[in-house]
Amino acid sequence: GPVPIGYRLEDRKLVIEPSEAATVRLIFERYAELRSIAALVDELYQRGIRTKLRHYKDGSQRGGISFTKGPLALLLKNPVYIGKVRHRDALYEGEHDAIVAEQLWEQAQTIARANGRDRKLGRKARNPSLLVGMVI
Repeated sequence: GPVPIGYRLEDRKLVIEPSEAATVRLIFERYAELRSIAALVDELYQRGIRTKLRHYKDGSQRGGISFTKGPLALLLKNPVYIGKVRHRDALYEGEHDAIVAEQLWEQAQTIARANGRDRKLGRKARNPSLLVGMVI
């Protein structure tokens, strides 16, 4: 997959990119304070902080745009930032250095779980919609 913001690829290994790593730390710290992805998106926009700009062999570029909720949520859940990699449901030590302290990453996971929505729909929900099953 693409190299995450905060890192660059050298000899097929992730190496910390200092200026981007500072941005990643700021994102985690501000999320821990704001406790809201929507508020964090707004703040990053106001500060002019953008996604990683990627250059491709064909000369095209992607990224360099304002963060949105989805990609920001994925960034905050990514164990790469604590020096680990995920395989299926397990985390393993990676061969790269961490950018964020594990305690801060865990705090972000706790906040995300607390802010999470119950995504059960229809008949499985505690209070199902009145019109469930009435489709003609």
